[in-house]
Amino acid sequence: PGKEKEPKPPPPPAEIPHPVLPPTSIPSLRLPIFYLPQSDIDAGNGIISVHAHPIPEDPTAGGKPVLEITVVFADEDRPKGYEDKMYDKIRKPLFGRNADVETFKFVYPEGVDAGDPGEAVPECVTFKGTYSGAEGRWNSGAPQHLTADVEWEKFEVRERRPVLWINTWNHLFGEKNNNANAVMLKLVEVGDYACHEGSRKEIDDGFGRGMLNKDK
Repeated sequence: PGKEKEPKPPPPPAEIPHPVLPPTSIPSLRLPIFYLPQSDIDAGNGIISVHAHPIPEDPTAGGKPVLEITVVFADEDRPKGYEDKMYDKIRKPLFGRNADVETFKFVYPEGVDAGDPGEAVPECVTFKGTYSGAEGRWNSGAPQHLTADVEWEKFEVRERRPVLWINTWNHLFGEKNNNANAVMLKLVEVGDYACHEGSRKEIDDGFGRGMLNKDK
């Protein structure tokens, strides 16, 4: 019998179609450091790009200035193979893309320029449906998309950059590592990444809309 073909490796993030927007003028020292499993990167689900969009007065934050940050992952894989294959077939009709797009906001005090805050630090980080909570873990079958305002003081900060842990397979964020006891899960730092201008709306429009986000 002939030798079985080895599975084709996933394409590198640069070759995966995604919206291309201008580089941001916001310095990297204002942007997060992420941690996620090496296995997720190896499977072709790593970070393609990060997009930053200052909003001088955000009505969802009580009119305060915010820096909206949108992270584009190449894909997301469900833990069970058969579920993942089915999910891959419906993602594009539902969302207009195979990529996984997640957004959160740095909320600053009134009067601060969120695009150039100087020495000011955010009051909190707002996660709307992108928070893992304390229970979301990589082996969770159906992690809940939680919403929370997490105080800035709860994050580890390295030279002004907060550390965000990607705690679940569907790329929900947290201020703590929920997988510290998963000894087989090698977590790697991702702090050097392409960062571009762009709001969440621009990212969604750039990919094209699906049935679930066509009216947003």
